[in-house]
Amino acid sequence: MSQAQAVGSATEAGGAVASTGQGSGGGGASNLSLSTSISSLEDLKSKSPQLWNIMMESIAMDICGQMQQSQDRLKQMWDEANR
Repeated sequence: MSQAQAVGSATEAGGAVASTGQGSGGGGASNLSLSTSISSLEDLKSKSPQLWNIMMESIAMDICGQMQQSQDRLKQMWDEANR
């Protein structure tokens, strides 16, 4: 995912976070709207820390899932080679 795609996805999700008031506690509801302009990930982090945290957790979970799939493939290859 490119930085532009991540920022675009985050901006779209920001509307959902702002309208539902969801997010990890602390700073209250996000103040992003669909018309909010985000120019960088640092800008997103300063405008909506909750949304930034959600996005970072999602990216980390995706990376962990990809690593698990790679480990599973490697284990399968290892098992087949040892037959």
